Amino acid sequence: MSQQWETKTALTTSPSLALASPDSSRLVRRGIDDLAASTEAEEWFENGLALWNQEKYLEAVRCFARSLRRNSNHPAAHFYVGLAFHQGIGVPQKDPAQAAICWQKAAELGNAQAQNNLAVAYEQGLGVARDYESAVFWFRKAAAQNDPTAQFNLGVLYEIGRGVSEDLEQAARWYEKGAEQGCAAAQYNLGSMFRLGRGVVEHAARAAWWYRRAAQQDHPTAQFNLGAMYELGQGVEQSLEYAAFWYKKAADNGEESARQAFVDVLKKLEAREHEDADRRRRHSIVGS
Repeated sequence: MSQQWETKTALTTSPSLALASPDSSRLVRRGIDDLAASTEAEEWFENGLALWNQEKYLEAVRCFARSLRRNSNHPAAHFYVGLAFHQGIGVPQKDPAQAAICWQKAAELGNAQAQNNLAVAYEQGLGVARDYESAVFWFRKAAAQNDPTAQFNLGVLYEIGRGVSEDLEQAARWYEKGAEQGCAAAQYNLGSMFRLGRGVVEHAARAAWWYRRAAQQDHPTAQFNLGAMYELGQGVEQSLEYAAFWYKKAADNGEESARQAFVDVLKKLEAREHEDADRRRRHSIVGS
């Protein structure tokens, strides 16, 4: 008898009986409804993202809004709506305050891009009161998620001492993290740190290496500086041809300083050609 009683007790506390209770049924239905809403929200978001990439911003924002009606905690949808208000696309007009509200929501939900943009808003006072400490806080949040733009921005604040104490070693550290992930601005700044010996040991070859990485992404100032290093033979083998190549790239990308530098290098190349031609003529006369 004792064994039967224990068996019945085990059965009455089994998961199957617990799931059959009215309260648990409501929980199951609620879970199914939540899953359906989340799935629908994601579908609306994906539709919106496709339209956004096609530059159909009005339709995209409408899709993001529908996504948020189905799931008010969709971080990426909040981010893009914020971006629309920031740029004034797909919405009646630019609204920095509304953009900051959207990014705040997305940032609190863990979206790294929104955390970076919210930090920029605080750093520049866009739609919110300027607050450097809040900027640092959100840059750190995004940088910790390996967002390369946030890592670059955090490096800038350490380099200039804004919201944090100036620390060139920390600046170089954050630039390197962003640079390794392909952020051209971080690659350029890290190259400059190596060229000038700021926060790192001066190293011309490393400076040229990082400048080249940024230059290959059409960073105009990196292209100009790489051209200068080739012209002077700093960190690379001297080459007026490569100098002219990178000066031309920089000039085409709007770097004003590169225009005259390109002309000057062309003059050097022309003068060298004349000297080589004269030398060949002299050698020809001697050997005749």
